[in-house]
Amino acid sequence: ARRARDARLLAAMDARAKRLRAILDDNQRATDRIRDVVAETDGELRSLHDVMAPVQARTALLSNASANLATVENETNRWLDQLEATWAVGELARTGPGEDERAKDD
Repeated sequence: ARRARDARLLAAMDARAKRLRAILDDNQRATDRIRDVVAETDGELRSLHDVMAPVQARTALLSNASANLATVENETNRWLDQLEATWAVGELARTGPGEDERAKDD
């Protein structure tokens, strides 16, 4: 009776060990598939980075150029305002005060 019970116990343990081995094998196959997907994705990301690097560099250059143009525009407007003020003073010095200015003096 004891031998029969031990045999059943060993058979049950053997069956459980086989199930665990099958589960571990399935797990290993799933891990291998995931590793392959990750490796493929990593390669695609590297390719994307290679494609995007020049675009990002060009974007940075264009951004700097845009900032420089805004600075030039502001400086040009400042110079133009200065020229207009200078011309107005020059015109006033050449022609004298206008009628509005003469009316104030009276």
